[in-house]
Amino acid sequence: MPAESIALFASIDWFVGMLRTVANVIGDVTTAVIIDHEEAG
Repeated sequence: MPAESIALFASIDWFVGMLRTVANVIGDVTTAVIIDHEEAG
């Protein structure tokens, strides 16, 4: 596999990983807000 392909794959994988992290944080915050709202009554 050429070095250029490895660099391209690594950069794409890094970007997709960042998107996954953002989605995970948004999901965690949404869940925490819903639970807080339900517990508050």
